[in-house]
Amino acid sequence: SQRLLAQIESDHLLAIMIEIPSDIEQMSILDIAMRFKLEYFLQFHRLQPIFMTMWCEYKFLDPSRSFRDRQNDSAHTLHL
Repeated sequence: SQRLLAQIESDHLLAIMIEIPSDIEQMSILDIAMRFKLEYFLQFHRLQPIFMTMWCEYKFLDPSRSFRDRQNDSAHTLHL
């Protein structure tokens, strides 16, 4: 599964893909991973900045800023 995620070049597209409902009880990939405790999947290195941005920002899909840049801003915000 991580190999498939690695093939998605855009972090913004990856963020959209993990939130789209699937045909499995209309759950997203993220919902499935959390429900079935797929820790290996959730440890994919590109997901952490996306999760942090989704938690801290309303406009997390704004393509003008990369998720990697936002992670530093979000970490700073959490320490305040």
